[in-house]
Amino acid sequence: MNDKINNQARKFNFGIVLAGIILFLCFGLSSSPAARAQGVSAETATETQAPPAVPKETATPAPNDYFSTNTVLLSAGTSLDEMIINGPPTPPPGFSLERQAVTAGQILEAAGSNSLIVPAYNWFFGCSATSGAMIAAYYDRNGYPNMYTGPTNGGVMPLDNSVWPTWYDGHSTYRQDPLDASHNGLDGRSVRGSIDDYWVSYGSTAPDPFIGHWQEHTLGDAIGDYMKTSQSSYSNVDGSTTFYYSGNSSPLSCSTIAAYGWTRDGTLGR
Repeated sequence: MNDKINNQARKFNFGIVLAGIILFLCFGLSSSPAARAQGVSAETATETQAPPAVPKETATPAPNDYFSTNTVLLSAGTSLDEMIINGPPTPPPGFSLERQAVTAGQILEAAGSNSLIVPAYNWFFGCSATSGAMIAAYYDRNGYPNMYTGPTNGGVMPLDNSVWPTWYDGHSTYRQDPLDASHNGLDGRSVRGSIDDYWVSYGSTAPDPFIGHWQEHTLGDAIGDYMKTSQSSYSNVDGSTTFYYSGNSSPLSCSTIAAYGWTRDGTLGR
């Protein structure tokens, strides 16, 4: 029983941390890992009964360059809110105060807590996937070494992604991160990956490059693949990820989201 409670607590805390990191990427980074988005759902541990049918969309997303919302109606008469996060590779004008560097001591001064050494990566493939890669990298360095098994740094995920080369997509230059998105030629990879199959350019609504041209790569290396980031097959433009949450703040678990059939949820994928 205690193990079950502890597992549920870890799931809940993991979701909260993911939300916090995405928000930090939105407003807290400039010259180092830089991105901005405006929201994310957090997984809770409470299990709820699955509805009898798949929900349907009932509203049009509110227009916003980096963030949109939509309401979906479930057959049981309840509803979920859908968030599409598409934070840009570089911070937009403004928020300079929020992006000022702070020390861990300043953040934790009142709490009296110990600081943690955590990874910080430049925007690559999408701000949500970058945030997920940062969390996975922390776990890789702290007791779960199979999160990253590549050849770099002795198989231990580095604290930043400066070790890997930049990549120019014809529009912008990005600092790559294989735990975020895989790419043929990156980190010893010799076959197509996330970038080859799904990426055109930031904000592109074009069908993913692999569609109608070659076989999609097998998932396994990059967290962005599972989060459905930048995948047109799941209605995500390049750089975006979709999340679902309960608008009335009631618990919503990943198993419930899966039962609804909303497999493009970023938290479920993570």
